[in-house]
Amino acid sequence: MDGPGEILSADTGGARAPQPDPRDLAARLPRDFVVGAATTEPQAGAAADRHDRHEEDLALLDGAGLDGYRFSVSWRRVQPTGSGPADPAGLDVYDRLLDRLLESGIRPSATLFHRGTPPPLEQRGGWASRDTAKRFGEYAALVGERLGDRVVDWVTLTGAARVELDGPRPGVTGPDLEQIRRAGSVARTVLLGHGLAVRALRSVPVRGRIGITQSGPPLTDDPQDPATAGLLGLLQDRLLADPVLLRCRPELPAGLPPGMRRRLRRATRMSRKDLALVGAPIDFYGLDHELPSPVAADPGGLRRTAEDLAGRYGPRLPPVVITEIGAGLPEPVAPDGVVDDQDRVAHLAEHLDVVADLARGDVPGFRLEGYYVRTPRSSYGWVGELQAARGRG
Repeated sequence: MDGPGEILSADTGGARAPQPDPRDLAARLPRDFVVGAATTEPQAGAAADRHDRHEEDLALLDGAGLDGYRFSVSWRRVQPTGSGPADPAGLDVYDRLLDRLLESGIRPSATLFHRGTPPPLEQRGGWASRDTAKRFGEYAALVGERLGDRVVDWVTLTGAARVELDGPRPGVTGPDLEQIRRAGSVARTVLLGHGLAVRALRSVPVRGRIGITQSGPPLTDDPQDPATAGLLGLLQDRLLADPVLLRCRPELPAGLPPGMRRRLRRATRMSRKDLALVGAPIDFYGLDHELPSPVAADPGGLRRTAEDLAGRYGPRLPPVVITEIGAGLPEPVAPDGVVDDQDRVAHLAEHLDVVADLARGDVPGFRLEGYYVRTPRSSYGWVGELQAARGRG
């Protein structure tokens, strides 16, 4: 892009909206605020291509002057059977990546699990089985022993509450009872895996900070439908955050039908021993904020999420990092092969306007320390302009 100006906004149905000036945003961001890019580990046959393109990603990172790079480690690649020793070749690619990042002065952030449980563990019940949580702790120790001297930020799991909750989606009133039961019981085991991973990483010990990432804002926060909003807020937020930050089982929203309430109470029951493990102190709290959630589409939704977290968790809320922000929008390709991705640029620019306010302490109790754009190719030129204005390009 040539510079600041008027662009198409994804939120205005094609109307033109003013784009924040990168130079203005740069002046509002604290000097030590981290602006980075995030990628996830592709599954199955796409994985080889992802690794082949790390060098391309790094060149783009250098060119835009980004501060950090968040990548996901593949459990299936490192420990294909889900138990036993690590495959050295599976860790080699991350070993090389970390060295390259540090040579370039880029802050490495590693996510231990995004998706992709080893097939043998899936066949034995996956995340519905406590054994998977135990194996995850062992896997975390293997990765920590190999990479723990160089990773600056560790994310144990991302999207933890949605490992097996594929719905609901926009336009759907809410999850059914079976989804609720599955989400509650699976999240309980996922959280145990998080606690075991934190303990394993601290025991190595790794040098970096350790946190977990919330899966994203609710699909609705509509005050006209408080029952659905409360239920979705539970499934996509408090199901994870209450045990981790408050060391207690999640508080159920008011207005639930008796049968649903009983199912949720049973599904979220945790022993004191498990809660103590899950609620062990973490160094930061990650937040994924992305479409298709209408709350994520609205820049004001990010501020409301910050206010909700600060109000609910108070001093127990550690520093926050937006570990991923992005939008699954159409990407029309011009005849010359260029993607003029103005809608995504608008989405990110409008949210960065809010991010700048949050980074300066606009919401008391919400300490925002970093912001990662999903993939370095998403709206890359504009983010590069921001970093250049901060003296990073």
